[in-house]
Amino acid sequence: MSLSGFFKTLARFSGNIGVVLLLTGLFLIAELYLHWIGRIDGILWRKDDIGYIFAFFLFMRLVAVPGSGYLTVLILMQLLQLSEIGYFLFSGSYFGPADLALLSRQYKDFWGSLSEVAILFLVPTLLVLISAGISLLVLQRSAGLSSRLGPRTGYALLVFWLAVPFVHAYTEDNSMRFDPDPGKTAFRNGINALSYHLVWDRLINAGSEEGMLYPDYSLRRIAAPSLPTPLNLVVIMGESITYTHMGLYGYGRDTTPFLSGLEAKERLIFRPGISSAVSTHVSIPMFFNIQYEPDNRTHIASGKTNLYRLAKSQGYQTAFISSQEMYAIASQVSKGSVDTWREMKHIEQRPETFDGKLIAELKSLPIDWNRPFFLTLNPRAGHIPYAKYTPAELVHFGKGLSKTDDYHRYMQGTYDDAMRYFDQVVGEIVVNLRQQTSNPTVVVITSDHGQRLGEASGYGHNTLEFGSARVPFIYLGLNTPPAVDAAVRELECPVTHFEAGRFIARLLGYQVHSPSEVADVFFINGVDLTGRGGSLRYTRAEALQGQKCSR
Repeated sequence: MSLSGFFKTLARFSGNIGVVLLLTGLFLIAELYLHWIGRIDGILWRKDDIGYIFAFFLFMRLVAVPGSGYLTVLILMQLLQLSEIGYFLFSGSYFGPADLALLSRQYKDFWGSLSEVAILFLVPTLLVLISAGISLLVLQRSAGLSSRLGPRTGYALLVFWLAVPFVHAYTEDNSMRFDPDPGKTAFRNGINALSYHLVWDRLINAGSEEGMLYPDYSLRRIAAPSLPTPLNLVVIMGESITYTHMGLYGYGRDTTPFLSGLEAKERLIFRPGISSAVSTHVSIPMFFNIQYEPDNRTHIASGKTNLYRLAKSQGYQTAFISSQEMYAIASQVSKGSVDTWREMKHIEQRPETFDGKLIAELKSLPIDWNRPFFLTLNPRAGHIPYAKYTPAELVHFGKGLSKTDDYHRYMQGTYDDAMRYFDQVVGEIVVNLRQQTSNPTVVVITSDHGQRLGEASGYGHNTLEFGSARVPFIYLGLNTPPAVDAAVRELECPVTHFEAGRFIARLLGYQVHSPSEVADVFFINGVDLTGRGGSLRYTRAEALQGQKCSR
């Protein structure tokens, strides 16, 4: 190749890359604008999100002309993007596979309500039409730059591009990777939802789909406990906290000096608890949506018994603060009903360290403390590796221990230090609540799941056994009337996540019931909301083997 030929090829290559970048930007312009005016969540798009869109336009440039196949796919892409944007503007979250499964059951309701939300699509549709028009103009004007490998090659690349998400849906063993995530583009959320729904709900599980569908829950208004003033609700959702290592519950080490000190002088009621699942991304959505069954594909998507939605219906201010990354959990939990959502990506720039960032965010929370509020706080203390999330000055039980010398003692010691730190964080939260409000406030302390510390069969969680699901259930009443304290004493032992969620709903004035409930039968879900990760069916007696019902 001559030097002039080399430079022509380089110029053609550079020109095509420039066109592809421009087309990718045009495709995303609607989302960028809506983010800029504050209508959709903050954008932390991942490289593979952008890369997948970039690849489409790059493959388009390899075709002699933008053939009808490519143009058809481009229109479908923008319709999918537009549908996710419109759904977000209406509900406050993107739709996922479960929402599509729900739509297949309630399509009449969907078409009946479409006219009510059509106005939300006007601006996004206009932006998409403008970007599509400019894109077609760019393609037309830059046709001479295309590499012209021929339609066969181009369409082969298009088929490959189309197959990627469906192959991913089939081979991925964790459906939560396809759940809606505000950190992904609207198009990525849409293609994830569509590919998973078509592969698993329409193809693989089509014959057994009815076995995954349950009757709708009943939701009934009831009289909340008599209150002289509004009742505030605070959930402290710990990370990997197990009651078997809490001094409050009789553990040999003083890992809960603050909580143990409250026992004698406050309205503190504590009992063993069992989480809904052994994975954060399963248990937290199940808790806040009060889900009983381990494989109910559509309940969370319906949002019918979502605690935040119920709180908003009663005029509550709502907030969720976490010192972890929540990813897809945000859409599952908030259902568009959380006024203030903060997770690590929002608070990591704070100068405080560890869970001090969470406390600092709590202190600056933009709410009126004289009005009722529903608040969730999710500290990270307790997450493995335990020492990584514990301040050095609080190291005591794990001091001088090395995992290479005595792994068991090291794990137990560093975890117990993390428990003391969690107890300190709880103390700071309670002190701040006392300073901010004198209204009656219920504080419920539990955890997403438990933690195994080598007592029987290993360490960590994610295993379908009680060691991975034993969590605390602690009720602290701040200035609460006797009627509220009496309500919590009615809970049986152990307190399941399902029952804890129903207790909170009761305080909000709602009674929740699942038609699938069986007396004294409960479930621990595995690592997948669809139930693909398995589940453990149990009774109270089985959960309490070797355990005591602390009161």
